[in-house]
Amino acid sequence: MTNYSTPESAIPASVPTIDAKAEPTLQHAEAEIFYTEAIRELAATDIPFLVAGTYAVSAYTGVTRRTKDLDIFCKAGDYARILAHFKQAGYAVEILDDRWLGKVFKGTHFFDVIFASANGTMPVSDQWLEHARQIDLLGSRVRIVGPTELNVAMHVAKPTGRPYALLEI
Repeated sequence: MTNYSTPESAIPASVPTIDAKAEPTLQHAEAEIFYTEAIRELAATDIPFLVAGTYAVSAYTGVTRRTKDLDIFCKAGDYARILAHFKQAGYAVEILDDRWLGKVFKGTHFFDVIFASANGTMPVSDQWLEHARQIDLLGSRVRIVGPTELNVAMHVAKPTGRPYALLEI
């Protein structure tokens, strides 16, 4: 039995539940402890967030890929709250670019807090939360980014000059 620490109001009952088809493999096995703690911490707050990146790609497609981090999406007004929550809990935090990206660290492990596209022109909105699905992830019930928004995120969130993860499947 999974012990959910998610507040009742955090994920509306209208958010569809899916069974994750797969989970990524971790570049560093010990990172799972950090990701489990981070997800549990986030789920226990009233801050709406979405899991994206390789975790979402694996959940939807069943493709198991290696990942070095965890991508958390939120609205721009919530990223500072997430960083402040983790800083107060003893984690290191950093704002890499105030247009779109923060990070939370514990030792060598980290997760990204993304709230817009890399150029800041496409913010995460209420619509992203409305289109989400919910899954069981690392012992917590969480929202993952919806399929359409995942496709958008994978093409615009990483400033590499080329489309990101979906083309690498």
